[in-house]
Amino acid sequence: MSFGQVNGATQNREIKKATDDASTAFLLGSMLVQEGMINLDNSSFQEAYSSGSRAIEKFEEARQKFEVARDLIKEGREIEDLEEHLRNVNYQAKAIALDVRPENRLWLSIQDIVLREGAAGLFQAAAIRANDKKELSESFFNQVRSGNYEPIIGARLLARIGADLVFGAYASAIFIASQ
Repeated sequence: MSFGQVNGATQNREIKKATDDASTAFLLGSMLVQEGMINLDNSSFQEAYSSGSRAIEKFEEARQKFEVARDLIKEGREIEDLEEHLRNVNYQAKAIALDVRPENRLWLSIQDIVLREGAAGLFQAAAIRANDKKELSESFFNQVRSGNYEPIIGARLLARIGADLVFGAYASAIFIASQ
């Protein structure tokens, strides 16, 4: 359980694999951005760009895998257990377990997505977030490669990754069978 995985909410192996692979790719992309920032702090510009390039590939992989999960759900492939799970989520109990205020905007937005669009909407939101990180990483690390980068863009990238990690953890929590 880490970033937008279905965990035990479904027995559908294709959806589980897609979300597991997407989660791993997103987390690796995040780690590679951090590695790039460390290299940048050490004035290792080529190594920073190399790490950033690999991060871009991982964010693209995450986007693709979340879209696979979304499409499988939209096709309705053996997802009755997933739909049943989402109908029975106790958001109040999950919020307490996560130590998040029930009125937290991100928490409420995730609930809204699930209630309006189901799991497919949640995975679409995760795909959009992965694509955003890919594009922002491209912008920043291409500037690094050229030797003329704006540190504030790097700070923005790290802040958005942080927010997305929270999103992914909350989304995964919804799919955990307990609470």
